[in-house]
Parts: sequence; structure tokens; C-alpha cells
Amino acid sequence: MKKAVLLAAACLLLCGCRAEEPASVSFFAMDTFMRITAYSGNNAAAENARDAVLSLEKDISVTDSGSELSRANQNGGGELSDSTLALLQRAADISAETDGALDITLYPISREWGFTTGEYNIPDDGRISGLLENTGTSRLYFTDSGIVIPEGMMTDLGAVGKGCAAELAANELKSAGETSALADLGGNICAIGTRPDGTPWKIGIRDPDSDGYIGILEVSDKFVSTSGNYERYFIGEDGVRYCHIIDPKTGRPADSGLSSVTVAGTDGVLCDGLSTALFVMGSEKAAEYLRENRETDAVLITDNGEIYITRGIKDSFSLAEGYSDRNVTIIPDT
Repeated sequence: MKKAVLLAAACLLLCGCRAEEPASVSFFAMDTFMRITAYSGNNAAAENARDAVLSLEKDISVTDSGSELSRANQNGGGELSDSTLALLQRAADISAETDGALDITLYPISREWGFTTGEYNIPDDGRISGLLENTGTSRLYFTDSGIVIPEGMMTDLGAVGKGCAAELAANELKSAGETSALADLGGNICAIGTRPDGTPWKIGIRDPDSDGYIGILEVSDKFVSTSGNYERYFIGEDGVRYCHIIDPKTGRPADSGLSSVTVAGTDGVLCDGLSTALFVMGSEKAAEYLRENRETDAVLITDNGEIYITRGIKDSFSLAEGYSDRNVTIIPDT
């Protein structure tokens, strides 16, 4: 799991949409601040959703030596609960579908750079090359009841964990009959139904170069996940900014020309995993992927401020106040 609190890349714009007495729980989990709100006022629903998130964290935290995932890393695999095994397999599937742009075996490299400890460091080429030898999601082997992890490798579900948490929270809220609820899980949003007044939820997409919001995405019954190079980074002695998203091919912070990727869809784990994978790919390959795989929609923001969106959200994305001069390009179908 990530060791620093992420600045929320997608922030809720909720003015004028709250019920008189919504039920809300705020808590810290998965290294970030979270809030779950049930606008019916059902406290039990919000609390059960929170408990589901906390239970998931206990199972998959890579920094908790007692978690299922940590024990598997320590033992070279082993039997796992159905839920943890299913999440690992889903992550492996997304990795395969993105040609390895999502890689759940990069934890030792992230740790070497200091992104998991806060003790930042720029590894030399030899060290990175050595660590890369023990990476590659495709090298993991799944059995009917568990996983085999090759010697020297470690798994980390940080790139899909909050997406899974959003799905679990959604299940709890919907099973309680909630038709208007929100879970803000630190850059991952679960928007159930519509706002209490019947209008879509408005999700603010952060400007990578400031604390403001560059655009607004309107959604109903969707998951929204954002990854950006402004979330967690350090400035090296060379004056270069190094972000926490590692490129699996180089073992270095991704330098893809993108500053932010927001993905929206009905599959929380997929949205979470793709926000990282598309960021690593860069705008051209990301656009190609999105043309061929239309399960999700996305907003891509480049390092020079260009904005690209998928056709599916052309009527639900708008520029925020102060950004009307920005050009928004719809990713072509061919």
C-alpha cells in the first residue's frame, strides 16, 4: 500500500445536493483519508461500507506483515481466501490486457525509490536492472486455491486496492437500499445513483499544475479513478521531479507525457487499474487502448495541458471556471 496520504485527484463538488441529515463516516485507510456518505441518513449502511473497506485492507496490505498478501510474499505464495485470490487474478488480467503497463510486482522497486517509506532515493542503473529481473505479473502462477510467487518477487495490490474497496462499499450501500450515496476513497470515487435532487454527481478533476479543478465530470452509478504525477513525488538533487508511478519497462518513474488520467466506468477495479496503466502508456497508446476497449471512458491530461476525452463522456465533461480557453479533443474512433 502507498505510504503517503494522496492529495485527492478527483474531488466531490457537492454544493446544494445534500439531504438534511445524511449519514457520513470519515476514516483513514489504505494510507489516505476516506469518507462514505449515505444520503438517506442510514448510519448502519455507511458504517458497514466502511467496515468492508477496512476488512479488505487487513487482507491485502503489503506493509502489514500479518495480511494474507504479505504472508504470500514471505512464503512464495500459498493458499488464499477467495476474495484475495480473485483480486490478484483480476489484476493479472488487466496487466495482460494492457501489455504489462499495469504490473503488480513492482513493490521492491517502489520501495527502493522510497515511495513506500518516504526515504527518497535515486537508484543507480545497476540496482534498477537487478530489481527488474524479479518483476513481471505474467510470471505469477495461479492455482485453484492460491498463488505461486517466484523467488525474489513480491506482489502489491495498491494499484487496484481502492477500486476493489469502492466496489465493496458500493455493494454494502446498495444492499441496504441506498439510491443516493458517495464513497470518496482518496482519488477513487464510487457514485451510487444520483444526487438527492435527481441530478448527476459532479466530480471535479484536479488541475495537475495547481490546486484548482480543470474540469467537471457528471456521473451516475459509476466508479471514477484518477492517477497523476502530482499525487506523490520528490524533487531529486538533479532538480527533476520523480513521481510514484513506476514504468514496469524501465523501473523508473513513468515519463509518458501525461500528468493525469481519470477513468470512469461500472467496474471499480478496472477503472483503478487502468488509471495507472494508461498513465504509463502515454496518450497515444492510451488512446489506442480506449478505442479498442470501450468498457470505460477517460480524461487524459498531458504535461503541456492538453485534454483528451473519450466520445462516451463528451456530453458529461465540461471545463471548470477559469479554464474555458483550454482545448478539449475527443479521441477519434479510428
